[in-house]
Amino acid sequence: MPVYIISTHGDPQWNAKTTVPAGVSVRFYQQFGRPMANNVGLVLQSALRNPQDARSPAVIGQYPQRALWNGPSNQTPEIDLSGDNHVFYSGIVHAESGTVIKAVAANETVTLTAALALIQADAANRNALANTNEEAVVHCLFCL
Repeated sequence: MPVYIISTHGDPQWNAKTTVPAGVSVRFYQQFGRPMANNVGLVLQSALRNPQDARSPAVIGQYPQRALWNGPSNQTPEIDLSGDNHVFYSGIVHAESGTVIKAVAANETVTLTAALALIQADAANRNALANTNEEAVVHCLFCL
């Protein structure tokens, strides 16, 4: 399955909905409305990107997912993702390859809906090349 990590700041827009495309699931690791400490996000990102590492199961166990959205669906809230690039680089990464799908600049805002559409397109390309049809799994860090 194609695995992606979104590492950005985020601002929930409670009057709008996020569109989760078919074939995409989104996993959140922080309660809605509560920020994640940068050091926690970086450790968790490393564990999610390298699940075979001996330390990864303990890290993932310490910081389990708090919410799961499966597509196709519309979920509240929509989330405006914004960059940092001072403490960490912000963006969307294909976890297995380390390929940056989208960098999010410090002065840029991208909706989670738009980010998930980019991920769905990238996953479709990867599935076509591998002759598979696997769900894209998105780990959302710093977003809420």
